[in-house]
Amino acid sequence: MTTNFQKHFFETLKSQYTGNLFQKLTEIFGLKKSAIYNKLNGVNPLTFDEIYKIGIEFGLSFDNIVYNNPIDKAPFSFYSNSLKFKPKSYSDFLDFTKYQIDRISKNKQLQLTYVSPDIPLVFLLQFPYLLSFKMFMWDITNWQIHSEFDDSMIYVHAENNEFIANANEFYTTYIKAKTCEIISSSIFHTSYQQLKYCIQKGYIKDRLIVQKILDNMIKLTDFIEETCSSSKKVYIKDRRIYSKNYELYLNDIGTQNELIYASGHNLEVAFSSFETPTFLRSNDPRVTNYLAKSIQRIKDSSILISIPENEKILKNFVESVHKEHKEWRARLEVI
Repeated sequence: MTTNFQKHFFETLKSQYTGNLFQKLTEIFGLKKSAIYNKLNGVNPLTFDEIYKIGIEFGLSFDNIVYNNPIDKAPFSFYSNSLKFKPKSYSDFLDFTKYQIDRISKNKQLQLTYVSPDIPLVFLLQFPYLLSFKMFMWDITNWQIHSEFDDSMIYVHAENNEFIANANEFYTTYIKAKTCEIISSSIFHTSYQQLKYCIQKGYIKDRLIVQKILDNMIKLTDFIEETCSSSKKVYIKDRRIYSKNYELYLNDIGTQNELIYASGHNLEVAFSSFETPTFLRSNDPRVTNYLAKSIQRIKDSSILISIPENEKILKNFVESVHKEHKEWRARLEVI
């Protein structure tokens, strides 16, 4: 007897889906009830477009739909638009990344946790020279949008009002959620090394740009101290916009990869850096559950510096960062 794989697939999907599968398929296919019944019973075959819609709606990889043998299926349903193309410009990357936040920002009880050994992207958004410099480095190392590189590319973005406005809009959307960041005490170390590399390679010749990038690092450090001291994350350009749902942890033994975990009402999404700043995205429970537990373990080995009880640790962290910054500023001046 031949197995009706399509019917079997929908029976399996129905057992795993918590909502009304028939109603959901009616919405995404836009078909009559009789046509949906025929799809569910395997009478009428699914079209490729319908398979695609199922994959997007339910977070299934194509092979989980097509293959019946478990050995042929991908272990996790990873998918990410960011892996399908490289950005056409720095603004293109910013717009796409902001879109990832926009699509979940309306979710009830939204909470975002960002783990990074480097400067988290969301920390860069209010500091245009530092943001432009990091994008400049991502372009050199990963994107290769341009064939030649010079410091005018940093300047043209850092002084572009539309680019700055988009970054600020991204940040104001981000802080509407309950957020948590876990950073390293050597948060700027990689950026100093990258500056040194760019100066030595001749990519950056304008010393004023170097100073502006370094000044942004100091401003970011002061911003971290301010937000932790007040337990309130603010929008620098309009301090009426802020969030008190904020935690910042210090951790030097956590993951070396950037991780983002989003949770909320009927929402769990895991992001893991594939090649900075590109992330793999998955809502597979096996991945999200594992990441949630991993982040909790990291928190357990971290120090929460955004509370008054740990003000001394915060002060020591800031003093250490300022000391390292002073040493690097002197070192970069003589290269």
